[in-house]
Amino acid sequence: TLACGGFYFGPSEVLLGGEGLIRNLYFGKRWLKETFGLDTEMAWNVDEPGHTLQMPQILAKAGIKYFVIWKVLVRPENNLNVTGYVGPSIFRWQAPDGSKVLVTFCPEGYGSGWRLRREFSAAEPHVRQFIASETQEIKRWNLPPVLLMADGSDCSIPDPKVAINAKRWNEKYGSPRFVVASTEEYFQAVEDAVDKGLGDVQTITGEMPCWWAGTQSV
Repeated sequence: TLACGGFYFGPSEVLLGGEGLIRNLYFGKRWLKETFGLDTEMAWNVDEPGHTLQMPQILAKAGIKYFVIWKVLVRPENNLNVTGYVGPSIFRWQAPDGSKVLVTFCPEGYGSGWRLRREFSAAEPHVRQFIASETQEIKRWNLPPVLLMADGSDCSIPDPKVAINAKRWNEKYGSPRFVVASTEEYFQAVEDAVDKGLGDVQTITGEMPCWWAGTQSV
C-alpha cells in the first residue's frame, strides 16, 4: 500500500503564519485529489523541531486525522531533551478550540527501520533491542501494544530486505508480529487496540516549542 501525506511540503510550522500552513495543506491535498483521486487523512512532518499550538485545528479542518512527527522525542540516547515535552509516543493532540488529531512520534527516529535493511542474522539483535526498549515505553504509559518502526530517511529507496526480514522474524518468533503497513493501517491498529481496552491514549494540549530558532532566523 502506498500512502501520501497531506502537506505540499514539510513546513517549518512556527515560521509560517496561519494562512501559510492552511495553504500548504490546501495545495497538497488538492494535488493528491486531482492527480490520484486520493483524499488523504494523514500527514507527516517528522524532521521538524517545532509544532505550533493551532496545528491540530488546522489539520482537523483539512480532514487530517493522523499526524506523524519526530523531533519532540525525549530519550536519553538521542540527546534531544530541549523542547520540554515529556510524555508518551502516542497521544491525541488538542487545539484550543477542542479539535484533536491522533499523533505519534517515531520511536528511535523516522529511520529506525534500518534494523531490517541488513542480513537477518545482523538484524535480529537490533530488532530485539528496539522491541525491548519500546515495550518499556508501552508499559510506562499504558499505551496500545502497537509499535511503529518507521522505515525512511532524508533520502531512501525501497529495500526488499525489509519485507523479507519481517517475514523471517514472524516465521521464527511469531510474536511480536511484524506487519508492513501504511500510516493509516498503523493508526487504525492503534485505534482498534484502544477500542478493545488494550492500553489508552492521553490527550495533550499546547505548543511544542522550536529549538532551532537561531538556525531558522539565519
